[in-house]
Amino acid sequence: MLSLQVEAAEHTSQQVEQIQGDISYQACWYHAKLTQNNQQAEFSQYNNCANINTDKQLKINPRHLNHIEFAPDNLAVVSFNGQFFYLNQEGHSIQVVSYDNWADDFNNGLARTQINGKIGYIDRKLELIIPADYDWGFPFNNGQATVCIGCKFKSMGEHKYVTGGLWGVIDVTGNLIKPFTPK
Repeated sequence: MLSLQVEAAEHTSQQVEQIQGDISYQACWYHAKLTQNNQQAEFSQYNNCANINTDKQLKINPRHLNHIEFAPDNLAVVSFNGQFFYLNQEGHSIQVVSYDNWADDFNNGLARTQINGKIGYIDRKLELIIPADYDWGFPFNNGQATVCIGCKFKSMGEHKYVTGGLWGVIDVTGNLIKPFTPK
């Protein structure tokens, strides 16, 4: 990234776009800050915006990072290639489960993330609080979340449901409070 900044200092803004384009930034969606030129508060698509780096992390084009509207908790939702991410103002991001065509909400201070096909739970600092050890997990409600091991997704039209496996209940610290049993 340092070489990009050095190269950018020696080029016009049009050339910087081309250099950044060489990094293969693609379109993404986010809420932009309201300005005199931007009076819309819609979730909109922006070109040359983001990519996924070799660590499978969302990387936002620095030019766009300054235009994203962050909520009072210093997080923003970004959509890239049909996946949702929470992003903080430093540019750190983590993919979250998509629910009802949007990023998973925080419930009891935690949101679901999917890492290597497994479900875990993050806090608003984007730190993994409960490791991604589950094949599925529901959002927290009243300090508890139902999770499963060995369950599978089945399709029913455009929707999916989870079936089979062993099901248990965890608390917000990840402790098992109801043991795993078949469902």
